[in-house]
This record gives sequence, structure tokens and C-alpha cells, in this order.
Amino acid sequence: METAWVGVLIPATINFYTDLRWRKIYNVITLPATVAGILYNLIYGSGIIFSLLGFAVMFGIGITGFAANGWGGGDAKMLIMVGAWVGWHTALLVVLAGAVIALLCFIARQPIESMQAIRDQLIRIWLTVFWKAKGAWKGFKGIDQAPGTVPFGACLAVGSWLLMLIHKI
Repeated sequence: METAWVGVLIPATINFYTDLRWRKIYNVITLPATVAGILYNLIYGSGIIFSLLGFAVMFGIGITGFAANGWGGGDAKMLIMVGAWVGWHTALLVVLAGAVIALLCFIARQPIESMQAIRDQLIRIWLTVFWKAKGAWKGFKGIDQAPGTVPFGACLAVGSWLLMLIHKI
């Protein structure tokens, strides 16, 4: 399994750079790395079923995120690559770590006014859903589009590195 991390971390590090720099994750990196992950698991690793199951589960999650306009296609392909190398259990942990990192980056980039609007919206939702408060939405004008997005592929790369380090400890 430790050798599998090398197959994930090298392309993830390249994707980290390209996603931060140009907001692109290139097929020339992810597609060969995905095939290499399947072949690695077929020959040396945990088996073809392990790799294909990781591929399939991450494909489902990646396509869902892409279809919901939450991720780009490169983010989905990067998830599929990670799943092919380390399996779906570990890849889900990479997704969780990446999501937490993305959330922290998103919060850090928001102006105070946006954070107050988000807090107000969450309070309105809480009052409406759990307390059945009538008129909780009165005067609500909505939240402006976030001033900046977070490159999720870079967050997935950092999540991969963190999980590899935790796995080593």
C-alpha cells in the first residue's frame, strides 16, 4: 500500500500546482495515472476488484459533484485516479479531508459581511425547519455570490498528502 501512495502523490502534486496556477487538472496527468493505478493493483497491489471498485465509487461521487456544478471535470478525474490507486475506503477519506480543507479555505477568504449573511441564512433555516417559525425569511435578500472559489483539486492533493502522512504514523 505504501508504494500505491507514490502513484497518487506524484500526480496529485502536479495537479495541486496546475489547479492553483491555472485552475486546470490535465488529462495527460490523471488518465495515465488512473490506468497505472489499475495495473499496479492488478500486478502488485490488492487486486483488480479493489482497484475497479475504488474507480467506480469515486466515479459516482465525482460525476455527482460535477453534475451539481460543484466541481470541475478535473476534480472528478482526480478522485477517480485516487480511487484506482488506494481503493474506495481511503479515497473517501481523501474526499473528506479535501472537503474540510476546502471549507476552511473558503471561510478564510470570505469578507465579514458574507460570513454574517451566511450565519443569518443558517439561523433562518434553523428557525423555519426546527421551530416552524413563521416569517423567519421576512426581509431576507439572499446572499451574494462568493467572491472567490476554492480549487478543490488542490484541496484533494493536500488531503492525499495528509492521509499518507497519517498512514505512515
